[in-house]
Amino acid sequence: IEAICELPNGQLLIGGGVFNSGYTGLSVLETSTFASPLVEEVSVSPNPFSHALQIKTNKEIVSYQLIDQRGGVLQAGPFQAQLALEVPEGFYFLQLIGADHTVSTHKVLRMTP
Repeated sequence: IEAICELPNGQLLIGGGVFNSGYTGLSVLETSTFASPLVEEVSVSPNPFSHALQIKTNKEIVSYQLIDQRGGVLQAGPFQAQLALEVPEGFYFLQLIGADHTVSTHKVLRMTP
């Protein structure tokens, strides 16, 4: 688990998964980082981005999800090395799902030039 973060809708984002929680006092809790093979083999750039993200990896990634800060899925689909993301400026979580069901979560920032 890299971090635990409570989203505004009460869900918890834990190491790439979103879980419901009735507890409302949690903001961000840093925990020990455990290296995942997928995390070590994924590069997401540029960050911040304006229109698209480039993903480089040796791992077989099958799909992605772009999640807003409230936990809502804005975009999802089959993996592509270049993802065109048409969303407003702001922070998002990009989840990459491997063929072995490993999930790699990356915080990305969209800024327009």
